[in-house]
Amino acid sequence: MACAQLRIATYFQVALGNSPILAAVKLLPMGITALIVGVGSQAAPWLITRPRYVQPVSSVLCFAGSMLFAYSGGGHGSDYWKFMFTGQVIGTAGGMLIFIGMNTSIIQSFPLEFAGVGGAFSQVLFQGEFSSF
Repeated sequence: MACAQLRIATYFQVALGNSPILAAVKLLPMGITALIVGVGSQAAPWLITRPRYVQPVSSVLCFAGSMLFAYSGGGHGSDYWKFMFTGQVIGTAGGMLIFIGMNTSIIQSFPLEFAGVGGAFSQVLFQGEFSSF
């Protein structure tokens, strides 16, 4: 969902005429949700250690959040609360679970003496993924 923030913020400012501060406030649900899910995943380690079950469900959450964006009609007025806010919360929760779960799985797949290499490898993968948007 991180790649969506730039596009949404630009849309809020250019198309809807929102100030940069208002556009940032409208994107706060993404940051707050990411923080809550990131901390919450540490309290519920089964979300990370069972990627076979959690990753598909998280992917569906990301897809659902994206579909809410697509049908938001631009997110102005009451459509922001019905579609944009809900899509930000649902999609970001799924995205964070995918990011944390897959990052952990990649690092754990390396032997212990190569854990640093595994961490660097996973970061390169995620950097390449987000820079392609």
